[in-house]
Amino acid sequence: MKKWICLAMVMVMVCAALVACSVPATPSGGTDETAETPAAEQPSDDGEETEDPPAQSGGDVSINFITWRAEDADVLKEMVAMFEEQNPGIKVNLEITSSDMTEYYTILKSRLVSGEGADIFHCHPGAYLDQLVEAGYCKDLTDTGLGELYDEEFYDIGVINNKLYGLVQTYNSFAVFYNTKLFDELGLQKPSSYADVLAAAQASTDAGYMPIAAGFAEAWTTGMVYEQLMANYSPDDDMVFKKLEDGEYKLSEEPYLSVLNDIAQMNTDGLFQKNAMGTKYDASLSLFARGEATMLITGTWSVGGLKDMDESLEFGLFSLPGVNAEAVGIVSPSQLICVNDKSSATDAAMKFAEFLSSVEAETFYSNNTKQAPTVKGVEVDVAELAEVSKLMEGKTAVLSDTYIKDPVMVSIMDEVAAKILGGQDVQSAAAEGQAQIDALIAENNG
Repeated sequence: MKKWICLAMVMVMVCAALVACSVPATPSGGTDETAETPAAEQPSDDGEETEDPPAQSGGDVSINFITWRAEDADVLKEMVAMFEEQNPGIKVNLEITSSDMTEYYTILKSRLVSGEGADIFHCHPGAYLDQLVEAGYCKDLTDTGLGELYDEEFYDIGVINNKLYGLVQTYNSFAVFYNTKLFDELGLQKPSSYADVLAAAQASTDAGYMPIAAGFAEAWTTGMVYEQLMANYSPDDDMVFKKLEDGEYKLSEEPYLSVLNDIAQMNTDGLFQKNAMGTKYDASLSLFARGEATMLITGTWSVGGLKDMDESLEFGLFSLPGVNAEAVGIVSPSQLICVNDKSSATDAAMKFAEFLSSVEAETFYSNNTKQAPTVKGVEVDVAELAEVSKLMEGKTAVLSDTYIKDPVMVSIMDEVAAKILGGQDVQSAAAEGQAQIDALIAENNG
């Protein structure tokens, strides 16, 4: 993976300067929640039909595309329009639901179970894909030729039991963004060690700025801290969280204990703004974009959104180091493209999947959402991606929760980190988390 990333990023910088979006988001990414539903399902109070959403047009076959990616709404609408123009017999209904992952998958599963509303959909790699494949909702794409359109380094991420079920649309990385103008004003350099980050946070606070803006009111955002720290302390073990899930290790052991202790230390040292636990993810982005915070913890998926907030905003990126560990660049696969195997319009959904996998569509998507592409032959032309490339210049690691089988495990880790960031001591938070993990293992093995 590291070899491919380095080659890709060299090509990126030669081409010009390049980029990458979720949350969060989010995972993975968190954004404002929006929803788009076919007009036929939205009668007005007086009984008249409401106006069709812009992403919809006429066609002989109608398919429903469901995603959580509200931050990409305008881009996805344009892509739908592009596809419908090329395929006049197919109408695509785009539905953007919640950025909250529990809510998103509750909605998605209800659509899949009902047999309506999810012919093609976005899914996270790892536990979420595993569950949907086991339930029989993801079409086997192994022999369709679609997988061959993607760089081979990303192929296995959508594979379960030697069969391909999902196509990685882009990839991102966790990062701390820093405002270059404010850093210059304060005489600060790009941090490369924990001591540097701590000094930058203190200088920011002394000058009346917030240090690292964080939106920890949404639990998933804590993953941007503990996932990064885990990569720092265990860069060569992609299965480090899977081993915890399987009961091979406990939170009271290394490297987990170092990660949790670092979270507590960062909290004590005041790395994050006051009331980070009461701040929503989107609000943390705004704090940084408005120049109230000198730094921001998020993912590279936020590059485009931050520039939309303020085109004049200038920033650099660095990976968060551990208290006693050097920073490692994280390769985080983004959303997977999946086709509902139980859909009554599988052929049309496959046509749309083929379009999304094309050089034309991926180039448009990557350039406009500022996310790193995974389809072969795609070139992007976004200056901020040069900063993303710098995150991958040294040692890299694949996001380790990609290999977790049960999404509840991710929620447990989110909760443990949130408790520590909220002031609970490491020992009791770890003990409570381990009890939940033990119960989950017993349930899954029962």
